[in-house]
Amino acid sequence: MPAPADASPISAHAMVYTCCTPSPMKERIFAEAKAVGASYIRVDVELDAIFGDVGGAKREEPDWTGLDEVVALSRKHRLPVLGILLAPPGYVSSCPERWPDTRLCPVADTEEYGRLAGEVAKRAAPAIAHWEIGNEPDGGWAFEGTPEDYAAMLSAAHDGIAERAPAAKVVFGGLMNPAASGWLDRVFAAPGADAIHKFDIANAHLRGPTGMVVRRYPE
Repeated sequence: MPAPADASPISAHAMVYTCCTPSPMKERIFAEAKAVGASYIRVDVELDAIFGDVGGAKREEPDWTGLDEVVALSRKHRLPVLGILLAPPGYVSSCPERWPDTRLCPVADTEEYGRLAGEVAKRAAPAIAHWEIGNEPDGGWAFEGTPEDYAAMLSAAHDGIAERAPAAKVVFGGLMNPAASGWLDRVFAAPGADAIHKFDIANAHLRGPTGMVVRRYPE
C-alpha cells in the first residue's frame, strides 16, 4: 500500500510536457506518481505552445488545451503540480529570428513575459499553486542568457504571478551547480531586478556527493 501523499518526501520529476505528451501517457504518469506516494508532480509548461503562433507571432487567442488537461489530472488524482515555466514565445524572445528554436533565449520584453506568467498562473489556480521560473538557468544547455537576464525574467514572472494569482508561490529555477556561487551572486546583484526578493522557495538540484557549499545571503 502506498504511503499517504501528505506524509511523503517523494515528488515525481515525471517529464510531462503540457504541449506534447500524449493524453494517455499523461494519465498514466499522474496515476503512477500518485500510486508511489508522491506529494507533487513536476510538469513542464511551455509558454510558446499557449501563446505563440507560426513564425513566433502572438496567437489571437491562447491555446489552453494542454494546461487545462494537466489541471484536470491534478484534481482527479489529488496530486499537486509544480509547474515549470519554460519556452517563452518567439514574439517576446531576444532571438525571434531563430524561431522555432527560440526556447533557450532570454526574453526581450520582460513586461509581456511577466504578464504571460501571470495569466498562466491565474488560469491554473488553485489547482497549480507553485511555479518554477525556468529550469537550471545556470546551465548553458537550458538557458543561453546571462545571470542578469535570468534576474529580470524571475522578477517579471514573480510580479505577474503575484498580481494575478496572489496565493501562488514562486520557485527559483533549480540551480544545476549550486556550489559555484558566482552565477547566483550576479543574479542577486542585477540592477533593478531585486531578484533576492522575487521568489518564495529556493531550489537547487543536488547530484553526486552531498558536500555542497551552502551560503547565507542578506535578507
